[in-house]
Amino acid sequence: LIANLALGWRYFLTCAHDCGVLSAAECEQFWGWAWRTLGEVGSAQQAHQADDDPVARFLALLRGAITAGQAHVQDARTYEHPPQAQDWGWSVRDITSTRPDDASQVWTPHGSCIGYLDETRLYLEPEASYSIVQRMAEMQRAPLALTQRTLHKRMHERGLLIRQPSQRQHTVSKRLGPADTLKRVLDLAVSSLVPLYS
Repeated sequence: LIANLALGWRYFLTCAHDCGVLSAAECEQFWGWAWRTLGEVGSAQQAHQADDDPVARFLALLRGAITAGQAHVQDARTYEHPPQAQDWGWSVRDITSTRPDDASQVWTPHGSCIGYLDETRLYLEPEASYSIVQRMAEMQRAPLALTQRTLHKRMHERGLLIRQPSQRQHTVSKRLGPADTLKRVLDLAVSSLVPLYS
């Protein structure tokens, strides 16, 4: 769109110059002003569209749910608290026994479990993560306008999901927890949810 507008402006300036309405210097001055303005408008539109991006909104609401104590992520191998647990919806409290030298810490998860952390990979429970995000979105009176299936498709199109070759599903099978339970999950990089971990 910007290129089309710029081309139209260029034709207009060429016509104005050829008709003797504007000098070459004035045309260049107007061209510089128009090009800067179109760049600013394009940047503003890009930011506006990013706000409307359902994938970005899903990830932002998911981060918000974890931060607000509405959801947590477990360690993929132990189902206990993951490394840096406070960033994944857990809090720690000190448990003191009757002996002063026998104090220990207990990690407590908050809200629903929405996924599992395995080093640099995050395995999201598809239904749980979508449900908690819809609940957060409805609290803002702006529900996600995509079905769960369409959202997963958009995430895959953006390159956020890993899926098994020759499978049309957006989930993958992973063995999780101490019992090596087979689960279907969304497989994405931790950095897509928490850029700090990239």
